[in-house]
Amino acid sequence: MSSPLEKTFRSDWPLTYNWHVLTEEDKQWISERLEKVETTLLIEFQRWASPAELRRRSHDAALRALDAEVESLSDRLKNLEGR
Repeated sequence: MSSPLEKTFRSDWPLTYNWHVLTEEDKQWISERLEKVETTLLIEFQRWASPAELRRRSHDAALRALDAEVESLSDRLKNLEGR
């Protein structure tokens, strides 16, 4: 059965080291570090995305209010022009 690293690294990729010499302990450490990095990235993305989503929603509400105001003003102008 092939290891996760064997599935990740194709044999035709030019590597500067021979990954076949990594011990199982090395492979486990790499796997744990990758998982930690992935987790950290996801957490930081969530921290960024949450306020960005709130800003987008508040901007959406403001734009809807402006659209309604412009439509109202347009209707009033058409009524004045029709007189």
